Amino acid sequence: MTSDLAQPAMANRYGQATLEPMTPVYAGALGSWLLSITVGEHGIDDGGTLALARRDISDWEIPQFDRPRESGYVTAETNGQARLRLSYNQSCYVRPWRAAIAVDVYDGALAPGDMIWLRLGDLRQGGPGMRAQTFPESLFEFKLLVDAFGTGRYYPLLPAPHLSIVGGPAQELQLVVPSIARVGESFSVLIRALDSFGNPASHYEQTVQLRADDLRGLPPEVRFTATQGGVQRLMGVQASRPGLLRIDAQDGAGRPGTSNPIRLVEAQNPSRLYWGDLHGQTGETIGTGSIQEYLRFGRDVAGLDFIGWQGNDFQITNPAWEHIQDAIQHYHDPGHYVTFLGYEWSGLTPAGGDHNLHFMGDRAPLVRSSHWLLDDRSDEQTDRYPLRALLHDLHGRTDVMLVPHVGGRHANLGDFDAALMPVLELHSHHGTFEWLAQEALERGLRVGFIAGSDDHTCRPGLSYPTREASRGLASFDVQGGLSAVYAAELSRSGVWDALRRRHAYATSGARIQLAVTTPEGAMMGDELQGPEPPRLDLAIAGTAPILAVEIRRGLEVIWRWPAPDQVALLPLNKRRLAVVWSGVRVRTRSKKARWDGSLVIANGAFLNVEPFAFDRPEEGVIRHSTQLVSWRSTTSGDPDGILVDLEGNSATELRFASQPVSFSFNLGDVDGRVLSVKGGGVNLKTEVFWTPRSSSSRDLVFSYRDPQPLLDQTNAYWVRVLQGDGHMAWSSPLFYDHVG
Repeated sequence: MTSDLAQPAMANRYGQATLEPMTPVYAGALGSWLLSITVGEHGIDDGGTLALARRDISDWEIPQFDRPRESGYVTAETNGQARLRLSYNQSCYVRPWRAAIAVDVYDGALAPGDMIWLRLGDLRQGGPGMRAQTFPESLFEFKLLVDAFGTGRYYPLLPAPHLSIVGGPAQELQLVVPSIARVGESFSVLIRALDSFGNPASHYEQTVQLRADDLRGLPPEVRFTATQGGVQRLMGVQASRPGLLRIDAQDGAGRPGTSNPIRLVEAQNPSRLYWGDLHGQTGETIGTGSIQEYLRFGRDVAGLDFIGWQGNDFQITNPAWEHIQDAIQHYHDPGHYVTFLGYEWSGLTPAGGDHNLHFMGDRAPLVRSSHWLLDDRSDEQTDRYPLRALLHDLHGRTDVMLVPHVGGRHANLGDFDAALMPVLELHSHHGTFEWLAQEALERGLRVGFIAGSDDHTCRPGLSYPTREASRGLASFDVQGGLSAVYAAELSRSGVWDALRRRHAYATSGARIQLAVTTPEGAMMGDELQGPEPPRLDLAIAGTAPILAVEIRRGLEVIWRWPAPDQVALLPLNKRRLAVVWSGVRVRTRSKKARWDGSLVIANGAFLNVEPFAFDRPEEGVIRHSTQLVSWRSTTSGDPDGILVDLEGNSATELRFASQPVSFSFNLGDVDGRVLSVKGGGVNLKTEVFWTPRSSSSRDLVFSYRDPQPLLDQTNAYWVRVLQGDGHMAWSSPLFYDHVG
């Protein structure tokens, strides 16, 4: 299939189209749209096709053509002397416009000036309409293409009809504050109202009540008007004394909100905790929105401290690269908002796999893996493929950084360069990839862990899952992640140094505070030596009650909170059973695992069941009785599960059934341990463990020393935090070598 060949001056040759209505639509809303298409001067032959294509990343509802009373119903009619046949083709055109509704012409031909009426979400037979995509886009394009002669070559109808997709009614209230601030120092409070798909509520009008102790400059209430787009930032807030604090809020509709924790300190710390998202792309490549919209969203809505842009190199034109460099430079504001230039080296996995390149400066040459989607090949000789060819060229440079990650093509750690790759990406919009971190540790690599969104929806730092998109094309399975760095200052050099020193950690999108230090002053990412294992000091401040904390040495869990043997001593009515499944099927693009299943109890009863960490509206508990719980679930490395209050005794038997794994166990099998059953795939498993029923601990402080002697190989100590809302954090390892 060829790319667009028509020029605007030639548009009428191929036809014209109008759209009704063109009014803005709420993200994820049901609606009905009429495209009126005038056939161009060639007509459309018997065997020709008109196609309505959409971007790969759009999760606009998949059309259907034979159930008029159900959603997604699409029809086509013509006044010409031919018949029309509708189908949905997920590979009709070229990236990023592959999926399309195909309107095939048969039993006749259409003449110039004939009309085609294409109705998306036809309401005329009682249907509810069609669901729009679930994320905003200021210029959503209805890309119409025509193959008038049935040759397989398509030309676009220009100009393309378009409309605006905006955030819907408010569902959730969120507050963002710095993680660390000095007493008496002014800081800001970002307040945002989000719709049910995680978008800023575009027409939010409420008064929000604010409450926090020992803060000056925080008004008791703030009024939102529809023109503010659901987001406000309050400046000049100060703390009067040290401590750990959260701000509570509630709007006039009763929606509550609590900020991430802020630690107030008396003296200037040697480092601050900053938050960023270094990974996303826009309409300049496969995503949506512009680079300017992307950078503004990261600053003004997500409240990021630092950001990067990572478009696929094989799709970046030279003019686009100049434009991106200008935007990165324009939005860079040291001390407030740090931007990093970069792109994604997008080679196939056998040749090295996906790696994000980041640069210290404002300008850099574009050295691609290939020119696969580019028509201009005048600089093809600058490509470097495989990855080792690029690494050879970059050897010795300290102003370039590569981050291995997992997207469609996963990174191949066989081509690891420790000097250029201080960290890897453990979580993104695509899923959770603990297996990549574990593979790195198995190889003995000294690498830290960060996370990003790999956002394609122009929502860096605040990327929520999309709905199921076209089968086989992109869908984003979980909330995008965030990187946290302990840096001396908010500048490119400050963040860069923190990443190179691995003074960083990953979260699944929540601003969980996590500190791992030693009495000697070392912290996560550092390298130590000694005859005995180190004492690790942990400080965690969560954004929700904490379900479990693990300290790991390499791949082994050596300590867990709460201790399973202590929880087992609680009466049954003081504890609950956590049943959690996770993992991926394969490392490649179709990694997602389906866990639809059930839990059945014998000689006991389920009293209450709470869903745990389901990511999509179509997933969750679908049936619950005293004897049975069933669910729909998919995982992309992330955990899903249920938390169960029950009655029974140690002999009470339960049976877990799902496609990846099925097994039976007694309640006594869980006392004092975590029952873990592997399910194949890459790291598919189900874990069953007791947790206190009334636990509300968000803030934890521990000290721990490994009782086992150090191994002669590298001892990598790292921490994994799991909250009750499913959000997670992973520290970079502290590397300890046995000496003496």
